[in-house]
Amino acid sequence: MRIQKLAAALAAILSVTLLAGSLSLAAADEVTTIHVANAAMPKPYSYLGDDGEVTGYDIEVIKAIFERLPQYELDLEVTEFSSILTGIDAGRYDLGINCLKSTEERKEKYLFSDPYLLDRNVVVVREDNDEIQSLADFAGKSVVDLTGTIGVTQMENYNARTGADIKINYSEADYSVLLTELEDGKYDFMYLNKLTFDTLNAEKPYALKTFFLTPEDQAEFADGADIESTYILASRTDEGQALIDDVNGALKSLIEDGTLNGFAEEYFGSTDYVPVLDAAAETEAE
Repeated sequence: MRIQKLAAALAAILSVTLLAGSLSLAAADEVTTIHVANAAMPKPYSYLGDDGEVTGYDIEVIKAIFERLPQYELDLEVTEFSSILTGIDAGRYDLGINCLKSTEERKEKYLFSDPYLLDRNVVVVREDNDEIQSLADFAGKSVVDLTGTIGVTQMENYNARTGADIKINYSEADYSVLLTELEDGKYDFMYLNKLTFDTLNAEKPYALKTFFLTPEDQAEFADGADIESTYILASRTDEGQALIDDVNGALKSLIEDGTLNGFAEEYFGSTDYVPVLDAAAETEAE
């Protein structure tokens, strides 16, 4: 009888031990779903392809990042641009990727990945518009951009600092629509990514022309801020920091092995837009 009881006790202990072990393995293999917001615009950063699925440089980047992070499962959600950051605020999204730039206001609320893209903006006007040729000519003119973009923020800040009285129009429409409205004379100018304009203009040529601000005008307009670097954003929380740390590790490997160069060649026709790892910083880190 004692032998039977001892055997039963040992069996119970073994069963609990095996169960604990299986639970431990399950926990170790647990995959966390990460909700990432994107607006499926502007092209070529992100857009809806012919199959109705979102694609573009940003999309390739975020998918490649999570392919290298098996502890996470990517849930990419398309939303309005203005809802990306408010969605992060509300906890609906863990990350936002949509050609997002850095501002002082955003730095207070969000964590930024390392940059995954470098690009420049151009001023866009009608072909027959000779009134706007520099930053000084923005004063009193009308501009349009998407609600919540860095372009809108810059215009607002520039107005506040200088009293330029630029007439800012806010929109949720695709840039192809806004360029058509600019062409029709609804607005005086736009200020947007050169890659976006070049891509849309190649598909449907507009009666529009572009120019870069001079370095002096650019510095004055941006108030010294970096408006070329593009980031992935997360909430300013411990969970957000851990996620951004993992994202940065994957990004580093994507730059090192040339994966980002491949995406840039595909969507931009050039690798000039891919950030270069800071060799000095890497050496110091080692």
